[in-house]
Amino acid sequence: MPKRSKSPQSILLVPLAAAAVFLGCQVYDFEPVTPLSLGQTAQVTTLTVTPFKPNLLLLVDKSGSMDLPVDTTNLACFTAPGGEVCGQDKSYPCDVATCPTRWSTLSSTLTEFLASNYASARYGLTFFPQPAGSNIIHQCEPTSYVVAPIPSTPDDSTDFQQLADAGIHALLAVQSTNPMGDAGTGGGTPTGDSFKYFNSHPTAVVDPVRDAYVLLLTDGLPNCDGNLASTVGTSACVCTLSSDQDCVDAQPKGIGCLDDTATVNVISELKSVQKITTVVLGFGADTAAPAARSTLEAMAVAGGFAPRLCPNKKDSCGPTNPCDLATGLCSKQYYEATDGTSLADALNQIYAGVGAKACVVPLTVVPANQDLISVLVNGTPVLSGPDTWMYEPTDGGTPTLTFVGSLCTEIQASSKANPLQLQIRIVTPL
Repeated sequence: MPKRSKSPQSILLVPLAAAAVFLGCQVYDFEPVTPLSLGQTAQVTTLTVTPFKPNLLLLVDKSGSMDLPVDTTNLACFTAPGGEVCGQDKSYPCDVATCPTRWSTLSSTLTEFLASNYASARYGLTFFPQPAGSNIIHQCEPTSYVVAPIPSTPDDSTDFQQLADAGIHALLAVQSTNPMGDAGTGGGTPTGDSFKYFNSHPTAVVDPVRDAYVLLLTDGLPNCDGNLASTVGTSACVCTLSSDQDCVDAQPKGIGCLDDTATVNVISELKSVQKITTVVLGFGADTAAPAARSTLEAMAVAGGFAPRLCPNKKDSCGPTNPCDLATGLCSKQYYEATDGTSLADALNQIYAGVGAKACVVPLTVVPANQDLISVLVNGTPVLSGPDTWMYEPTDGGTPTLTFVGSLCTEIQASSKANPLQLQIRIVTPL
């Protein structure tokens, strides 16, 4: 896939003697605009585009519910004693050859994604929970280290396939048939506390010249917050377990209650303080529950990923994601999947949005009209159009020039070895 980058940090500004914007320069060779007897440049920016690969850390849920079948109507999944569905207990795991589980499906699909896109980003991967052992008291241990760290290798390295393999090996090492622990699924869903790890260890994701992303892949609601102990047995505890009684019986108290507020708050803090963007992908049937939808939505909005826009500003964003006609946004800003095919599609959609700012350049001067903007690519004038660039005015905000279609693809595919030079000129009439 095309490379992506930050903007403006990921774009090296090198006009003439390294100044980023020239004000007051006379124009002698300006490209065609609305006829003027004389003009003066208000902005001339020369951009040598060498996109930096984004940092993308995969935060993967391997809680006990990941052992459940992807398709609970599959007759091959009813193999537990009494004819019940498999995967509800480690004693009766599903045979993934005939009954794929959430974990087997996520692991194989994510493996294929990494294998196909190893050169397009700097990937890291880790899990939650991260129990120190199989003892039940460890079921709510949050992320405390990164299993496959984001590499510090330069972007022109030839080792990215090998580095992506570290994440693939970590995924393949975890099996539902293993006891709960480093190499096995099981336990609760300490989502909020896992995000706190990145708040206290931002360098696990953050790089000063790159966009930083955490992609959360989860099938369940955040819980495991002992601070909610006082709410157990009341309406303030939205139970995430099989029954309200399970939440009452759970030890330590409060760990079964929905931990939505604290989780949303830490994701919001990551965005505002650490400049880490969170992308939320819900996987599995459990994400269809009302509490799941509202929680995943709040997490996604707090994460600050690029808004999901309705096709043609009015069409549905998917079978279960209608368009909000008042805003032109998809009703669900999080991504969701229920099987391997939809999971692969969601991953590709997310990746298409990672680093999209490479094709957006803020303008320091507001042109009187679009005809006063000129764009040159490697010295050749390029007119505005659906496959080149568009001017995006704003009401009181910063206007932008957005590169689209094949020109955006060309920008994202550029590299240090094969850079692309863009020149943006804005003229003000006398």
